[in-house]
Amino acid sequence: MQKVGYRFCLTMLRRSDSVLTLVLLFMIALFASPIAEAQTFTVLHNFGVGTDGAYPRGALLLDGFGNLYGTTSGGGTAKLGTVFEIDRSGKETILYSFKGGTDGSSPASGLITDHKGHLYGTTYTGGNPNCDAAFGGCGTVFKFDLRSGQETVLYSFAGSPDGKNPLGGLVMDASGNLYGTTFQGGALNCITAQEGCGVVFKLDSQGNETVLYTFLGAPDSANPTTSLTLDAQGDMYGTTDSGGDLNCSPNYGGCGTVFKLSQGHNRVLHRFAGYPTDGETPESPVIVDGLGNVYGSTSVGGSAFDGTLFRISAGGMEHVYSFTGSFTANEPIGPMLRDNHGNVYGASLGGGFYLCGTIFEISSSGRDTSLHDFECTDGTYPMSGLIRDSAGNVYGTTYFGGSANAGVVFKLSR
Repeated sequence: MQKVGYRFCLTMLRRSDSVLTLVLLFMIALFASPIAEAQTFTVLHNFGVGTDGAYPRGALLLDGFGNLYGTTSGGGTAKLGTVFEIDRSGKETILYSFKGGTDGSSPASGLITDHKGHLYGTTYTGGNPNCDAAFGGCGTVFKFDLRSGQETVLYSFAGSPDGKNPLGGLVMDASGNLYGTTFQGGALNCITAQEGCGVVFKLDSQGNETVLYTFLGAPDSANPTTSLTLDAQGDMYGTTDSGGDLNCSPNYGGCGTVFKLSQGHNRVLHRFAGYPTDGETPESPVIVDGLGNVYGSTSVGGSAFDGTLFRISAGGMEHVYSFTGSFTANEPIGPMLRDNHGNVYGASLGGGFYLCGTIFEISSSGRDTSLHDFECTDGTYPMSGLIRDSAGNVYGTTYFGGSANAGVVFKLSR
């Protein structure tokens, strides 16, 4: 079986029921206020009771009123995933339960919004029943209207040539066009994956899909798992789980890549070489600064095979920081944050005192500090990364753990 986003197979098994200058420059400061040294960790919601959602994987979305929105890959009335809201008081509301069939099912990514109050996302399966009937379809792009409560399937994937099984979320341009990737599908003659190596797609406001690029497998990129990043020129950047250097992890078709798509031309910016000097399996969206430097993380690889942070300069030079040690953060996954003091914050799938994952800080001086070690009962395996409000409070989810072992929504407050 292919590596499906390294840990994403956990979802499918349950779907039926460096640091020096790197850290100083690592990401664009999304918010000015730092995360305070003293924090309070709070579980806002435990998933998994009754028809509640279960197993959240995608990043949360925070609106201007302090409400959180997200998806779960399981749970709901049909056990096929949900769209949920957590209000400022911590109350959860299931906004939509996926039904399967022509409807989507098992969303694996977070949501985006427009100025009209619509939410947009992808589902890994569901949609066109003629595509991969065993899983009820090859995935969808959907829209949810917060005012009416109506879900609309904007596009159902058919496999080849249009792609199948989107794992990453969406980005939107100023004209309202949606862009994303699929993990599989596209060219079925892809040299490293029988089901195809995935595509980059565009969906216009009328629901018309255009395949912007079809991944071909090593030495090209293959099998993207995260959202794209758009720069001011309209170029798109992303990562792929596989492809690249076949000398690295040949059984999986390579250790992944960082790519840039510009006017339909794909350029591989970096092919990961894995342990011990490079990362492997990037599973977080990248950040691009005004100088063309690209920043991100890999979930494994590096000197201890515990993952890395990386910076790729506009000239193609890579700089790496390796995570080390079982009881500190390892296997970083999902979006990270940087404050205006040069400190980087993120969530790690493993590590911590209880080996259930951590929320970590890497300071501008290179010190690795755990801000919270998950105890399993308060969450296990944070896969969605972190978001932050203007006051410096941090929010995220865990895939497992909590009172019903179906994941939690958490807050790390100042």
